[in-house]
This record gives sequence, structure tokens and C-alpha cells, in this order.
Amino acid sequence: MTYKKTNKGFTLIETLVAVLLLATAIAGPLTIASSALNSALVAKDQITAYFLAQDAVEYIRYKRDTACLAAGSPCTTDPTVWLSTVTNCVSATGATKCFVDSTSNSPANPTVCPVVGGVCNQKIRYDSTNKRFTHAATSGSVKDTIFTRTVSIINPYGASTSCAPAGKCEALIVVTVTWNNSNNSLVPRNVTVRESIFNWQ
Repeated sequence: MTYKKTNKGFTLIETLVAVLLLATAIAGPLTIASSALNSALVAKDQITAYFLAQDAVEYIRYKRDTACLAAGSPCTTDPTVWLSTVTNCVSATGATKCFVDSTSNSPANPTVCPVVGGVCNQKIRYDSTNKRFTHAATSGSVKDTIFTRTVSIINPYGASTSCAPAGKCEALIVVTVTWNNSNNSLVPRNVTVRESIFNWQ
């Protein structure tokens, strides 16, 4: 009597189940990696936006200090001096908005910006030659970024170059940086930094 040897193999259903299990095992880590990459891009943009906002605050403080030093007397003596170089940013309600170019300190008074939807319609640009953010005209090395920066100074006394009669005065700097994610998300994001500024420190 002879016996016939048969070779057993996988059926089509077993193969499909194996492929499904393999795809599920691979898809999980890939989804996690994709989510982590997206989170890293969002975090990078948020950090950049925060530093751009803080940069504008420091620039306004610099303009205040420069005006007070140039006056030759304390700003508490003459309350019209301390905000005299940032008049294009000052209002009683924050309605007046401007943009600043801290790297070139030009123009002498920050520029009133066209406002669309409550923010400046003026992109911050990046100069890849000099490695800095700027509002210089676009050129070979100067390109638009995804960020816009809006600056306003709220002076409770309203007039842009005054406060109380000679004495200590306070105003509020509000800087908002708005952007869409680097991955072209249509959801706008923003960072707002608020800081009080005084005519005596």
C-alpha cells in the first residue's frame, strides 16, 4: 500500500487575517509617530510666536527708555515724553494697532498697520542672510513667514503722549502673534503677551 504525501499551506482566509493583523500592528506606531511630529511642529511655532511677542514688548520698552534718556530729565517730570516715540501704537482702548521692526529700529515711530479681523495684515518676514525677523521688503533672502504681529499700547489717559500730570504713569502693552500651522492647517492660532509699562522704570 502506498501513501500519497500532501503539502499543506495557508488558505486565502488565513493569509488575509495575517495581513490584517500585520497592518494593524504597523498602523498603530505610525499613527503615534505622525501625531508626535504634528505636535512638534505646533510646539515649534508656539515657541517662535512667543519669542516674537516678547521681542516686541522689549522693543517698546527700549523706545520708552530712549525717549526718556533723550529728554535729559526724568519722564515723571514731563509726562508727554515717555510714549512720544510710539504714538502710532497708543490709544485709550487698544483700537490703534501697529507693527514694529525691532532689528532695524526703522522707522523711528512704529508703523500703523492695516487691520483685518482685529490683527495686522502685515506678515513678519525672515531674512535668511542676516538670520533675523524683519519687515524689510521681500527679496531673494527675505521671505514672508506664517506669522503676523500686532502691537497696541493702552494708555488710560487716552492721549498718546501724556498721562497724569507730572508723576508716575502706567500703560499696558498688548502684543498678539497670529499664524496658521506649518502643516497648512486652516485653524488660526495666536499667542498674546501683556505687560505693563511705566514712565519711571
